[in-house]
Amino acid sequence: MNAPQPDAESVRAGSCQKAFRTMMWALIFFVPVPLGDLLFFVPAPIPNVFPDVIGWILFLIAIQMVPRLHPAVGPMRLLAAFGLALWVGRTIAFHNMQAGTENLYLLLYLSTWAVLMLVVWKACDIIAHLAAAAKADSVAQTARRRRWLCVLPFLFLALAANFRDRVPPAAAFLFMFLVACVLGLLMGMMAQTARICTLTTQTQPAGTESGKQAN
Repeated sequence: MNAPQPDAESVRAGSCQKAFRTMMWALIFFVPVPLGDLLFFVPAPIPNVFPDVIGWILFLIAIQMVPRLHPAVGPMRLLAAFGLALWVGRTIAFHNMQAGTENLYLLLYLSTWAVLMLVVWKACDIIAHLAAAAKADSVAQTARRRRWLCVLPFLFLALAANFRDRVPPAAAFLFMFLVACVLGLLMGMMAQTARICTLTTQTQPAGTESGKQAN
């Protein structure tokens, strides 16, 4: 079975480069903000900010730049919209925090990471195909490996949620460090993909022109 090929027009138009640079900056907003209770980031009754709303909006903007780039773009759009809806749910749960609602908040936070994991998986699928089309095999292999990275914070949270009463507060700092490392590696991969799109944009006209001359 033939793998779906990236839309050449999206790559040539420069939209591909802008989209992956926007995705790169979107990821930084998923680093957890340690306000309130550091443990699991279950907030105390003080004002709190969830910056991942900016990340979801940037993902939607990036996806809108390349609507026909690859078949995985459609599911990515739906997932990013669902992630934005989860942010709304988490905000409401925070401002209505009462006894017994901490579990709901944790469930929503876990769901946020599950959705992000799926978005990254789809993005890496697109990156692997873009890199293969550009003969950048090392980037394609990196995308296939790094798509598993978001599983680590998700598993960390899932395990910690089951043993919440016995996890030391230092686990929150470990979680923040883990997330920062994972997102840093993913941002580097997005930057590499943007460069591939740039090189493809620069070389495509010359190749097309030479093809016309040959004909």
